[in-house]
Amino acid sequence: MGNRLLIIDGEKKLREYLVRYFNNLNLETNGIDNYEYAMNILCHHQYDFVIIDFFIGDDCAEYLCEWLNNRKGERTHLIITNQSHTYENEIKIRKLSPLFYFVKPYDIEDLRSVLEKANKCNNIEISNPSISLQEQNHEN
Repeated sequence: MGNRLLIIDGEKKLREYLVRYFNNLNLETNGIDNYEYAMNILCHHQYDFVIIDFFIGDDCAEYLCEWLNNRKGERTHLIITNQSHTYENEIKIRKLSPLFYFVKPYDIEDLRSVLEKANKCNNIEISNPSISLQEQNHEN
């Protein structure tokens, strides 16, 4: 298993920041903004982690998450983010057995910590970032 990360999020600034941040941690990171394209990419390329926003516009990622969990071959670890924290959404998300679930806004250091702990299990090392959180705040 390599060290590849796919970020699926409709928020362009957040997606671009996360891609830069994790690329600087020596994770090959790609970002996209829709589920259909994500499924196409995931059919042809293996990713260790997928960070997915559970809702992009009116679309829900439930089908894509189920498909990822049921694929044969190497497991892709799923981290789900969600802007709208409701009891119903949390039940849907928890049933998908993600590695972790974050409610937006979340702390990027918490996200990094989850990836580091999971990577230790896979013997993948993440180095120190060269992008600071202050840079993120200036971009917003």
